Amino acid sequence: MKIISISFLNLNSLKGKHEIHFDKPPFTESGLFAITGPTGAGKTTILDAITVALYGKVHRHNKDVFEIMTRHTGESYAEVEFEVKDKLYRSRWSLRRSRGKADGQLQTPRMELSDALTGAIIIEHPLNEVREAIVALCGLDYNQFLRSVMLSQGDFTRFLKADENERSELLEKITDTGIYSEISMAAYEKARMERTQLELLSAKLNDVPLLTAEERLAYTQELAGLLTTETVIRKQEVELRLKLEWLSNLDRLEQRKQELLE
Repeated sequence: MKIISISFLNLNSLKGKHEIHFDKPPFTESGLFAITGPTGAGKTTILDAITVALYGKVHRHNKDVFEIMTRHTGESYAEVEFEVKDKLYRSRWSLRRSRGKADGQLQTPRMELSDALTGAIIIEHPLNEVREAIVALCGLDYNQFLRSVMLSQGDFTRFLKADENERSELLEKITDTGIYSEISMAAYEKARMERTQLELLSAKLNDVPLLTAEERLAYTQELAGLLTTETVIRKQEVELRLKLEWLSNLDRLEQRKQELLE
């Protein structure tokens, strides 16, 4: 998953519309950049825009996501364009007050997932279904995304404190190397099955009594005698077939003789 651009309106202290395009200069001129500024400048708001656009949640306002809307405004949204397997998608979260007025009643947040190139909506509302579609695309749920990608305000410790299995799962999803774990598991299962089959065959072999040297010699001599007898019988068979053929020809000649005498 690659974030291509972010746009948002009235989030936290950043009133108005803001856009960031990571596919344009100066971001394209460097593979590394930093989000810096004094406290309250809105650094974390940029990260909030990403998480709320993708998952409809913000880790700073887990209990009430409505708090992300800038005070004294009537609407807000966050939109993220991202790339997965060479295809562009757009995820959008939006929140309005009734009549778009700052003093209006808060409405239900909305989310939608669409094709970034054509604008065709893939899925919209309810939020949980949109989130599930995004999780299916990028392979990370909300908590995994926070612990592996969105490590804001020192939250890298959340990743470090995750247990070994969880870190391994996250790293596989981030680096897209889960296929190697699947191959390893399949190889282990195949080896286990073959080992079990070998043990069964070995057990069967242990149940087979071995012949003594005298018994092997006796069977070998008996086999040699049978082979000699077979050779003799085959020779006799050939001789008998020749005699049968001679008698058959003699019978036909006798019949022909009788026909001529008549």
